[in-house]
Amino acid sequence: MYFLTEQDPDYVIKGSRDPLGFQALWQRVGRKLIPALSTVSSSIIDFQLLSFATYLKNELRMDELRYRKFLLRFEKVMAVVRFKLDSSKSFNGIDKIRKLVNSNADLLIIDDDPILVNQRAYGIWGKYNRPFTDSQVENHSCFKKIQEEKFINNPELQKLVSDLLKDGEMQVKIKDYRRFYDLITITTSEERKLYREPLLRDNVSNSLLQVLDAHPDLSYHQGLYPFISAVKDKTDSQQLAHVLDVIKRTEQILCPLNRIFRHLQTKSIWDKKSLASEQRIIDLQNQIRIDIANLDTEIQLLYAILKSPTLDMVRKLVEKNIEITGRRKTLGWMAWEGDTLQVNHQDGRFEIYDFDHESSYDNGYFLSSYQSLYNQLK
Repeated sequence: MYFLTEQDPDYVIKGSRDPLGFQALWQRVGRKLIPALSTVSSSIIDFQLLSFATYLKNELRMDELRYRKFLLRFEKVMAVVRFKLDSSKSFNGIDKIRKLVNSNADLLIIDDDPILVNQRAYGIWGKYNRPFTDSQVENHSCFKKIQEEKFINNPELQKLVSDLLKDGEMQVKIKDYRRFYDLITITTSEERKLYREPLLRDNVSNSLLQVLDAHPDLSYHQGLYPFISAVKDKTDSQQLAHVLDVIKRTEQILCPLNRIFRHLQTKSIWDKKSLASEQRIIDLQNQIRIDIANLDTEIQLLYAILKSPTLDMVRKLVEKNIEITGRRKTLGWMAWEGDTLQVNHQDGRFEIYDFDHESSYDNGYFLSSYQSLYNQLK
């Protein structure tokens, strides 16, 4: 006798930006250089706001629930302040704030009018709490002094904080937003030092920071490989040059494999003959010649996959996807049915087009966040 049950809602095909599990690999390599930043922690203003909120949490002895509620309210109000200061600079929630400001001359900030679909996940808390904690900004010797001066010397800010901490629904009306500009503006060398030292440190004796300080224009280089090449040309640190070289060679393996997998998604069905003779995949494979010495073992194994005969490589990529999605308790995006490869999930697909081994890349290894923060802290 057979019994039918409802389908497990978790064990189905689900989308992901990381179908091959490469994120953990490239981030591990990136951490050899950049210890604390994330791919989305690139705004010094968000670090400033989190610093001030953390200072208040400590001084007012807020419990976790009260602190998170305060932070969400504080972020919302300060989103208006930063828009008023400079509406050309983007930040999370700017679209909603722009509409609020343009439609309401007597602006009222309330609790049940979110600026993001999920402010806790996609706002300051979700994107900056871990980098802030890992970089240990709060432990810097001048952290408390700087936040304290901003608070004590600004009666309007003290009133705002008091209003944001009240129970019940929040309704905040502010007449002069200029009173809060100092919170999101670095006005002293001491404050610049507060953020430069923890946020721009690296794992190679701060060699990257030293190179950029000696050659500030390097921070404007666009693209992963041009930036790596420019820094390697200027550094005297063999350790920094080595780590940057490892990053480049790692990406020159991960990127083409990701592009091939995404190319496979462009069709619903592939037969073996078509796969074995797919010229764009073959041409891409033929570009790759990498010295894998000193690379992580998993990266070396992926290079072996990349250099396999095309059909074998495709099989191994499909197996890799099934392994990764299995860990997430979801189904693989592709499956073999006899001699046919069935593609069951096409979100994120794109054809291989103009791939160049020396310029094409998909991952940033935290270097773009580092460059952005460096330029804001010059």
